[in-house]
Amino acid sequence: AYNILRGGVGRADPLAEVILAQDADGVLLLEADDESVLRRLASRLAMDFVHGTRADGATHVAIFARAIRSSTNHALLQGPALLTAEIGRSDRGESLHVGAAFDASAVSSTATVVAGLAGSH
Repeated sequence: AYNILRGGVGRADPLAEVILAQDADGVLLLEADDESVLRRLASRLAMDFVHGTRADGATHVAIFARAIRSSTNHALLQGPALLTAEIGRSDRGESLHVGAAFDASAVSSTATVVAGLAGSH
């Protein structure tokens, strides 16, 4: 999980370099508030992304991965942004369930990452 701070505006390319250096198959972003930054990151990372926000539009999270099979935005009207996705290639029997949550009203912002591997190759 990576908090890109205030949407990452003006920093898409440096953010992409940091993420690329990790050689990750996926990444969860917090404060992912700017759609143009997310599109630029997706292009640079060669990944798909899904974007979730609270119903009031206040806080955004995003999940980037090479193969996103489905996603659900679980945001509540007054709760934290919560986005989950199934990632992996079904033709290989891969399935990983990931989630990103962000609550900006908390004294210290936290990211919750939940992953469970199902199936094997």
